[in-house]
Amino acid sequence: MRIAYISSVFSGLETSLGSGRWSPTGVPTIYKCIEHLDKSDNEVEFHFLGARTSKNTAQTVFGHFRELQIEGLTSRTFLFSDPTFASGFVGKVLLKFTELHKIWASFSRLRIFDPHLVYFDRANVLLGAMFARFTSRKTVLRIMGIYPSMWEILEGKTFYNRLLCWAFSSPFDLVICTEDGTDGSSWVKAALPRAVKCRHLLNGISVGDYDDNPDVASNVVKKDKISILFVGRLEDIKGWREFVKAIQILPCQYKRKLDIQIVGTGTGKEELIDILKDQELSQICHYTERVSHKDMHQLHLNADIYVSMNKLGNLSNANLESYYAGLCSIVPASDPSSGADISTDKIIPDNVLIRIDRDDLARSLSEVLATLIENPNLIASYKKEMKAFAPKFLKSWEERTSQEALLLEEIFKD
Repeated sequence: MRIAYISSVFSGLETSLGSGRWSPTGVPTIYKCIEHLDKSDNEVEFHFLGARTSKNTAQTVFGHFRELQIEGLTSRTFLFSDPTFASGFVGKVLLKFTELHKIWASFSRLRIFDPHLVYFDRANVLLGAMFARFTSRKTVLRIMGIYPSMWEILEGKTFYNRLLCWAFSSPFDLVICTEDGTDGSSWVKAALPRAVKCRHLLNGISVGDYDDNPDVASNVVKKDKISILFVGRLEDIKGWREFVKAIQILPCQYKRKLDIQIVGTGTGKEELIDILKDQELSQICHYTERVSHKDMHQLHLNADIYVSMNKLGNLSNANLESYYAGLCSIVPASDPSSGADISTDKIIPDNVLIRIDRDDLARSLSEVLATLIENPNLIASYKKEMKAFAPKFLKSWEERTSQEALLLEEIFKD
């Protein structure tokens, strides 16, 4: 089977595409699938669309589509580089022409490759819609979670959103949606035709990393300090301010018993650094912008409590890895009005995962932490429950990518 994989240039792929050596970081949902397809018996082409280039780069105003040689990938790989335009009306017009040229350039290359199946990420849904509507090729659309902007699309208040509505309503052969705790089921029902087959899949985890630490709860009650881990982008939807506020309002007798690791970057980075200059917080909080997979593994091994304040959903990669590590985990309660974490409730029971009041996250988290610090045996109990339960619903990345590859095979044969 010939497969064309069309993806945006995610931040974790930029270094690999720029250096010519495959060393991806960031969202593993994409690069794990790429690696699995590259090693398969299928003939595969990868098209990465939308890399920004310098204003000084010599190229046409409409961008440049070229083949790359990537050490670590055996499949042919192509990159479309967008030029960088000045802001203003003219820049916006040129950018739209670039989008059209990008679609035409990729479409032209795909006609040459003549794939049996074409796999598109959400950012390239317009190109995917053209294939689904106007060619006989099998088309697959990949959606990684549902964000507020995607609900705004369905309101169709702008011409571009109406165009995207048209694209999402195309007759795709398969839509794969990441089950990350966001309300994917409701959005899919509203956006896609009923006849389109849709599968919701949890991401995989690095199974072998924690198999050498089976007794995660044994040392909690003996520790002088309780270690808390917070991992997430420093954006409003991730609730990082509420997390810091919960620590700030925690009584001093509990604060001094904590060792807190905060990992993440985003628009709140400088604000967080300023907040952590407070003498009391600086003694217990340690901030790191990014860590390697190896270092994250060590943070999991050292941690007792994992806190996620994600307001959209709590089955993300960072959460799944922490669950599998067997950490006493705290997340916001589900929200029936938005659908956030309704799926999480169906997967993980209350005796395994601690839920806090999402209407007052800082106060609720502070109260729960106080209770846990007073009762380290309770932390040990939740760690033990999570360590035992996580393998029942989580898959290794090998199993997860094999599952997705099997879906593609089924679509091809259908």
